[in-house]
Amino acid sequence: MPPFIPDHTIKDLMLNVVDTNADVVWLSVTTTASEKGLVETRPKNDAEWMRVRQGAVTLAEAANLLQIRLFDHVILGTADNGRQPWFSFREAGIL
Repeated sequence: MPPFIPDHTIKDLMLNVVDTNADVVWLSVTTTASEKGLVETRPKNDAEWMRVRQGAVTLAEAANLLQIRLFDHVILGTADNGRQPWFSFREAGIL
């Protein structure tokens, strides 16, 4: 069997997989101060939460590929629709 030769560099993985999916996860909940007061952004429905989950799973698998252990990532927000005011990717079994 010939030796494994990667097609892309670690920099390619970081720019195209890690950075793009980290933005999806880490920017999923934001608070911005504006002239109208605080503007909060957070996932509001199952489709938006699924996008965050997909980003987290991709990040976890990229970490596995790069042999980096992730312990958890927690998103803080507000409690609504029976949800807790946080989301732990470890508790959800994603990490």
